[in-house]
Amino acid sequence: MSDPFQPCEKKYKRSLDALKVFAETKYPVIISTKGRLCIEEPYLSLIRECNVVMQVSILCSKYDELERGAPPFEERLKIVETLAQNTQRVICRAQPYVHDIFPDMMENVKRFADAGAYGVIFEGMKFAKKKPGLVRSGGDWVQKKELLQSDFTKLRDECHKHGLRFFAGENRLRKMGDSLTCCGIEGIEGFTPNTFNLNHLMNGDITEPTEAQRKPGTAGCFKSIFQTSDMNKVIKESSFEGMIRFVYENNRPYVDSVMKG
Repeated sequence: MSDPFQPCEKKYKRSLDALKVFAETKYPVIISTKGRLCIEEPYLSLIRECNVVMQVSILCSKYDELERGAPPFEERLKIVETLAQNTQRVICRAQPYVHDIFPDMMENVKRFADAGAYGVIFEGMKFAKKKPGLVRSGGDWVQKKELLQSDFTKLRDECHKHGLRFFAGENRLRKMGDSLTCCGIEGIEGFTPNTFNLNHLMNGDITEPTEAQRKPGTAGCFKSIFQTSDMNKVIKESSFEGMIRFVYENNRPYVDSVMKG
């Protein structure tokens, strides 16, 4: 969850090294950024050679004051436009979304389409502390589901009006999206989304786990949820499939609060 095109990249060039590997191997990759460095050389030429879906975090100019030091909205729109001319797909990440900017987003959807974006991901802001009007969802304080659902319905219609795909990164509203896989990789050769997860199970898209997900020792990602020595021992020996089923069947109140609200 670290932007690969921060100013420090000019010194350390770690992203440049990674892009060289991706350009050579054509390994499918999603790159999410709000940095201007991605459209400068030699980065842009390497990105052009990669099998990549570029995502640009962009909402509206009201966020410029909150993100001092990052490229402002109008510059990010130019970044979207440049990337759209040099890659197979660009996704606008309208994250984190708050209801207050709804009118701005309704206007900006057309601008995203005009810039050449493929689609937009919408996800509500999450807060660590309780604030007026927020509700609890899992470990976060979030905007009310009904409020976001109303906004997202209108934003989805506006996206479709302008030929954009609409994706709901908001777990509680994932089914509103044009795909349950919200990152915008659909239909691109080389990309295979994970469809055996809580998102798909909760939304009725029952699929079978992959062969790799059935293998013992593939459940390491669950350590972030179960941070006890006893569970760590169980996780170490478990398969990804086994832990998904365990969480789905035995932690339903928590899962429901996160995935349904």
